[in-house]
Amino acid sequence: MSIDQILAGVTDVANRAYEGSPAEDRLAFEVGMLHSKLREMSYLLANAVAHIKELEIEIAYKDKK
Repeated sequence: MSIDQILAGVTDVANRAYEGSPAEDRLAFEVGMLHSKLREMSYLLANAVAHIKELEIEIAYKDKK
């Protein structure tokens, strides 16, 4: 999923959830969703980095044989 899709999704949910509400309420909700998405992306990135390190070790081990 691209960053543009993520941002559009967050904005869409905030606009639907807070339709007719003051802009600051919608903005606060949107900021909360963005925090959540950033945490999720950080977790996914950390897992990918760990997996890459494991693969590098596996490749180095196989090259020594």
